[in-house]
Amino acid sequence: MDTSESAIFHGLEMSRKSWAYHRINGGDPNNPVVAGIALSAYPGGSDFVVQSDRFAITTPTAGYGARKFPFVVGTVGGLSTVGITGQLLVDGSITANKLTVNSLAAITANMGTVNGGTFKTHTLDVNGNIVDAHEFRVELSNVGAWPIWVGAGDKNENNAVFWVDRSGNAGFKGRVSAPNIVGNFNRLAPVDWTGSVSMNNTTGIVNFTLPAPVLLGESHTPLIVLSAGVDHASSDNGRAFIYIQKLVGAAWVTVDTYFIIQGSGHKFNHALNYVGDPTTAEATYRVAIADSSRGDRLIITKVRGFIQGLR
Repeated sequence: MDTSESAIFHGLEMSRKSWAYHRINGGDPNNPVVAGIALSAYPGGSDFVVQSDRFAITTPTAGYGARKFPFVVGTVGGLSTVGITGQLLVDGSITANKLTVNSLAAITANMGTVNGGTFKTHTLDVNGNIVDAHEFRVELSNVGAWPIWVGAGDKNENNAVFWVDRSGNAGFKGRVSAPNIVGNFNRLAPVDWTGSVSMNNTTGIVNFTLPAPVLLGESHTPLIVLSAGVDHASSDNGRAFIYIQKLVGAAWVTVDTYFIIQGSGHKFNHALNYVGDPTTAEATYRVAIADSSRGDRLIITKVRGFIQGLR
């Protein structure tokens, strides 16, 4: 065998110390159809080389019509291929640097990092097929409106018991149980004033502002909860007004009124509570006082509480 003949076997030089070679040609010299087999052994190793359009292994016990080829080497579309039909490994294990498949089924998988488009927790049958596409499941996906979705039926907001959308919004249908939740859910502003002002004046005492809702476009309802401390400064009953007023443009508009009658020698804390109309904007309020013919007998000494936006 010459060097050019040995080149048929992928560049393997067959002129070594120990070799055997057999080749047949089913075509003609101008259009050869060649099949060949070669064995070689040399100090550096050994080779077993097959030259064929297809190399296959079949069992000798099956009849000609029933024969099967569990292992086939050939080409598909000009690309080299290796095909295996049946149980791949006798011991049930496989180790590889990379597997690229169109469909992969496994009962248990231990994985470090998983990169993928969509993950669904469907129940599978013995063949790896989905039993019920609309069953209760978890879906993780980088496509669609909900990267995280838990529910049953068609994948939409109504059928979900839990979802997270691409804007970071989340929905729950159930009860949330947590020992500690940190975050700004409602707007809250404290009110804390102390002093000494005779109630025969018509004046504002303390201003306070409720910021706009936490999320842009949402509305909340102002809730004012205050306590006003009033001392009596005379032996006669004192009478005066306490107002809750809202700033509308440049004017203070009274939204709630309290008429105070307080006897000699008494100090009282008067509850001032008010619920406003829903708003999407910042709102400023104040506590004000006015005389009612005997306001000079009363002194307002403190206003404490808070204003909160209820969502």
